[in-house]
Amino acid sequence: MKVDEFKEISTLLERVIHKYIHMEKLVVDYGNGISLSQPEIQTIMLIGEYPGISVTEIAKRRGITKGTASQMLYKLVDKGLIEKKVSPHSDAQISIFLTKAGQEANRLHDEYHKQKVQPLYQYMSKLPKQSVEDFVKIIEKLEESLD
Repeated sequence: MKVDEFKEISTLLERVIHKYIHMEKLVVDYGNGISLSQPEIQTIMLIGEYPGISVTEIAKRRGITKGTASQMLYKLVDKGLIEKKVSPHSDAQISIFLTKAGQEANRLHDEYHKQKVQPLYQYMSKLPKQSVEDFVKIIEKLEESLD
């Protein structure tokens, strides 16, 4: 790879990161009358995918501290989107579940998300498997470099 190509990729990546940071700050109503930030809806999606997930696992999968995860979960409880239950495996552990309102928010966001990313998905689905695997490796290396 030439230096100019790397600079071009770096510039594009920087623009994407800036747009993502801006998006993280937006609060969106997906159609159920409840405004949610990007981190909140991402957490709802995670809980929807892993019902009964622990606070520790949420923090790990989202790449945030347990304290940050706990604060967000309190907000989501207050909004009526999640509920906490004592884990069946340990009285010291809490399991997190979506309420009916949380399930609806997850469903509405999923529809919204499908519309937004459909062009990207269609493009990427036409790529050779090796190209997708290479892209995943590059993103993993980028994440490692940020740790």
